[in-house]
Amino acid sequence: MSSDCRRTTPGLQTLRELLPWSSSVSIVTRRYPAGALGNLDMHAKNVGLIHSPSGSVRLAPAYDVVPHTHLHGVDGRMAMSIGREYRHAALTRDHLVAEIAGWGVRSAHELVVEALHGIAEVVDAEAPHPDADPEMHENIRRFTENLRRGRPAGAEPKSAS
Repeated sequence: MSSDCRRTTPGLQTLRELLPWSSSVSIVTRRYPAGALGNLDMHAKNVGLIHSPSGSVRLAPAYDVVPHTHLHGVDGRMAMSIGREYRHAALTRDHLVAEIAGWGVRSAHELVVEALHGIAEVVDAEAPHPDADPEMHENIRRFTENLRRGRPAGAEPKSAS
């Protein structure tokens, strides 16, 4: 990607300026599932906006939310930083909180804790498709648990000694 393209591609900060507060909160709250799932491709072009005839703008439902870290050959870098961290394996709950607090959300820590708890519940309740990569489900479980415990998402599980 050329540097000219990077300068003209809107970031999440630009979207924040365009959207009402409730939609802005929705954008940032999509950032932590991306981290827990290992979605390396979460970027501004994967955030859709709905423009109504009245001129109002609102956030479209989430799309293109795909885990990538279980794939062989990926470099593990996220398309956009979360709390200034680009490396998924190094991402922590503190990065998620910092990202959301940076948007002026006062209850950032509580939102992150609640969202990670919800993601863990879904991961426990859902069974992966039979054709899914066998590592994907367990990796998402590990990423989420690590984030919940304040460890880097990519940390290896602690062995019971």
